[in-house]
Amino acid sequence: MPAGALRDPPDTTQVSGLLRMTRDAVAPHMHGAIHHSLVNLSSEIHACFLISVYSVYELPSLAFRTRRLHFGRSMQRASPPALNHRRRFDLPPTMPSTTRLADGTELPLPGFGAMGMSFAYGEKNDEQSKKTLRKAIELGCTVWDTADMYGRGHNEQIIGEVLREGENRKKVFLIDKFGNRWDDEKKSFYVDGSPEWTIEALDQSIKHLGGLYPDAYLLHRVDKRTPIEQTVRALDALRKEGKTKYIGLSECSAETLRRAAKEATIDFVEVEYSPWELVMERNGVLDACKELGIKVLAYSPLGRGFLTGRYKSAEDFKKDGDFERLTRYWNSRQNWPRLTEENFQKNYKIVEEFERLAAKKGCKPSQLALAWLMAQGDHIIPIPGTKSEKYLVENFAARDIELSQAEIDEVRKVIDDNAPVGDRYPAGAMAALDQ
Repeated sequence: MPAGALRDPPDTTQVSGLLRMTRDAVAPHMHGAIHHSLVNLSSEIHACFLISVYSVYELPSLAFRTRRLHFGRSMQRASPPALNHRRRFDLPPTMPSTTRLADGTELPLPGFGAMGMSFAYGEKNDEQSKKTLRKAIELGCTVWDTADMYGRGHNEQIIGEVLREGENRKKVFLIDKFGNRWDDEKKSFYVDGSPEWTIEALDQSIKHLGGLYPDAYLLHRVDKRTPIEQTVRALDALRKEGKTKYIGLSECSAETLRRAAKEATIDFVEVEYSPWELVMERNGVLDACKELGIKVLAYSPLGRGFLTGRYKSAEDFKKDGDFERLTRYWNSRQNWPRLTEENFQKNYKIVEEFERLAAKKGCKPSQLALAWLMAQGDHIIPIPGTKSEKYLVENFAARDIELSQAEIDEVRKVIDDNAPVGDRYPAGAMAALDQ
């Protein structure tokens, strides 16, 4: 059909045909409900026709949106189709609440970062941590991120205990990481991505997990002494052996990622990505991930708690036991560049702006930050961490927040106008990054 041919309202036959096409884009057991909802949305279909013939490609997205309107937010939903033309027509953006891997595996958004239960953020409380993990399963927050360095196996152990309860292992997509190896003599970590350690580290992690295999296995930091090709070949061998299904990297440069992708399929890249840290948008890593079809695990999506609005002054961090322990890990609070006395007030402006926008939206600043990240595309998987059931529920509810394109743009302007002052890590940790 030539472009521009459909300028008049479609007749009944055309609408019926479109309803059938749209109905067929969703699961058969939902046809009746979808038909009912589509009839109520016939004016929207009409609007699509008036724009151009390309509106036909909008129908799968329309079906997805209609399903969400009819069934509400409580159900787990399919991700939007790959053909995404909705913004061309100024229709409200469909906020992703799931993402689909290349093999069809569907993952709910956002995920969960377990580090704080064992490492850096305050004292351990295993019983509380396990309650929070069980609550995550109950909610459907089932993409979990851990690493062997978090408590030197402790994090894996408490996760393993919960996953071995009942059918829990079948419900959780577990991401594990290796590469930060402990030196008993120096009492510190060093990076080891050698093929030998890649294999040995996974065996140790499986032991910590109580015999369970992680779904995905990532190199935590790039070993500058070991060519990335060697590490990736070892990871791919573990995948072929069946000890993990997916592989990836963390905190790598775009160049390293492209080299790795030439050796084997890379499924995930984990990076720090938040409204307070956009370096991955500027250094080519996110572009490389999009080009190569790699999912992005966004750690510290709330700026290590800064964007929650919980801390009103630099003094508040001194009173916070969790953060006090984190800063002791990096030797002193003054070594955390963005949170020094001088930089705190400069950086706090973005928190005030997020509080303003969140109040207007009727949500928490943390939820707005997570919703905005997910609005960047369903290839972004935020993994906010917490030990608290309360904050877990709050974070996961960010998937229920719809942002219009105007709201997405408004948040982007706030971010651009309030770039952070200071590096995201202390000097020693910055030096260890693959930049």
